[in-house]
Order: sequence, then structure tokens, then C-alpha cells
Amino acid sequence: MSRSSHNSKARRSVRKKPEIEGVGLATQARHVFGRTEKILRRNRKLWVRLGNKRRRQYAKDTIRSEMPGV
Repeated sequence: MSRSSHNSKARRSVRKKPEIEGVGLATQARHVFGRTEKILRRNRKLWVRLGNKRRRQYAKDTIRSEMPGV
């Protein structure tokens, strides 16, 4: 991504699905945290891993709330 300030090179944003709290924030940060493509590419793995971690925790909490004995 270049440093030019043309309107066509504006930062892109992500539409968040109304899903798990925090996962949308991780997805959005994955796309906008960092200025250069190299930084975005390097950090993408970290943000994806964070989103997956939050999804797993949400699934675990959902299962616990549905099972009365656990």
C-alpha cells in the first residue's frame, strides 16, 4: 500500500457480521492494523489465530450453557 492520499487508495474496512463479540474486532484489525502490505501480511496470521481462539471459547461457553449438568 502506497503512502499517497488519493481517494481511490483509501483504507478499506470490513463489514462485520453480527456474530461473536470480539471476533469482528479481530477481523477488522487484521485488515487495518499496519500501514504497509508487508506488516499486514505478517500480522494476518496473528489476527486469524486470535479470532479462532475467540470462536472456540464462544463454542465452549455455548455448549456449557446448553448442558445443565456440565
